[in-house]
Amino acid sequence: MPVKPTIGISFSSVNVEPPRLDHETIDRINRMWDNMIREQKMPYQDRALPKFTQQTGKYLVPLELLARQAFNTEQLNHQGGTI
Repeated sequence: MPVKPTIGISFSSVNVEPPRLDHETIDRINRMWDNMIREQKMPYQDRALPKFTQQTGKYLVPLELLARQAFNTEQLNHQGGTI
């Protein structure tokens, strides 16, 4: 049995993803994190600690990744975009 396409519905005008940052900005943010010393990362680890301790299940997200996420979010708020 042939399937008829639905008429009148267009998905071309729907933007499902927010605008992304360019690769240079993403690389710059990643280098900033990589160049930070442990003491500079502590505020982000402190911010990520509640999320880390609330995790349940077998596979937990490491605190380092949650701290990096907090850092990236802060940088994105300054840049006005998303990764």
